[in-house]
Amino acid sequence: MSAYPYLAHWKEEISQSPNAIYLTLADALALSIRRGDLREGDKLPPQRTIADYLGTNLTTVTRAFTEARRRGLIVATVGRGTFVRVGAGESHWRHTGPAVVDLTMNLPPIPQDPPLQRIIQSDISAILKQQDLNSLMSYRVTGGTIEERQLGAKWIAPVIGQRRIEEVLVSPGAQSALAAIVSTHRRL
Repeated sequence: MSAYPYLAHWKEEISQSPNAIYLTLADALALSIRRGDLREGDKLPPQRTIADYLGTNLTTVTRAFTEARRRGLIVATVGRGTFVRVGAGESHWRHTGPAVVDLTMNLPPIPQDPPLQRIIQSDISAILKQQDLNSLMSYRVTGGTIEERQLGAKWIAPVIGQRRIEEVLVSPGAQSALAAIVSTHRRL
């Protein structure tokens, strides 16, 4: 990894920071630019290489690069790679305006009381006792089974009131649900 000596500094920053890894990584990138470890036009290693070296996942590095791009530190071109942006070390590239809503990832806050990990472990254990793993890992019924939609209606009732199961659809994730909702609305 001697070709990218600054990655060792990034790894150290991540190990010492209490902040989210993607933000710490974006901060470490900015620090490398300010210190001169990275200069305008320098090509960054592939995101997978960075993720492997730092011991994190590709999604975290992608999110850090998105933040760094938002701050005006880097530019990326498909097929060419990611480069330190010209003028990245200058303060006029730093974002100081209001935050932009980022829907590229669904990362809700993780509740600490009660601990989410304990809840998930007990719920997964209960699910596996009720169903076999093969049925859970196979393709699901589009929109959810009747039982899943009944449970969904019961779950959302305290927030939006009682709903018929015909009004509830189960989605494989928040982003696909948002994409489906947005795609059903026509532009005026």
